[in-house]
Amino acid sequence: MARRTKEQSEQTRKTLIDTSFRLFCERGYSKTTLEEIAAASGVTRGALYWHFKGKEDILVTIFNEQTKWLTDELSSTVPDGMTMSQAIKGFILKFIGPEGGAGTTAVRDRFGVLCVTMLFSHKIAPQLVYEMLAGIDRRLCERLSELIRRGQASGEFSSHINPADAAKFIKLSIDGFIINRLGNSIAGKKFGMDPESIAGMVIGSLKGPAP
Repeated sequence: MARRTKEQSEQTRKTLIDTSFRLFCERGYSKTTLEEIAAASGVTRGALYWHFKGKEDILVTIFNEQTKWLTDELSSTVPDGMTMSQAIKGFILKFIGPEGGAGTTAVRDRFGVLCVTMLFSHKIAPQLVYEMLAGIDRRLCERLSELIRRGQASGEFSSHINPADAAKFIKLSIDGFIINRLGNSIAGKKFGMDPESIAGMVIGSLKGPAP
């Protein structure tokens, strides 16, 4: 019985998260109420409060769950024998490639939909979203800068390149790819850019001298 109760509790929590995600995207965070989330989830408001402190807690949970694969990647070490070119290319493809694992297209695009609708589709976006995204962006650029500096030290990358600027360029390339893919998906159009080619061009730009 205890196991069944735990399973039911976990299912209720998942339902609340999935329903909140849908309503946040459809109506916007600020316009979605806890009463609506509870009703659409088929639970009482008391049951909602059993799992979450409030609406902000739900948003943080969604964000953390959708970025776990990324935070794990940012904390990972480069395997022995792997070049920095291979490490950065693999890192880029975790965002834009179709490979399996935690960074699958479905996971990335689900998080992308949340961010895009929060930041661009509704007039009022919670400051919390900006702060969380800024934290991820900062860690992402720090990680890329570190890999680029190591590549410069090994002679893989040009010493004329500024690691911080190059990291920002890579991040902007990733952002542009994701936004365009999401836009095409929403419009029902086929997205023709090849992730491998994009990653290859980015790596090539690190090897040539800055003009």
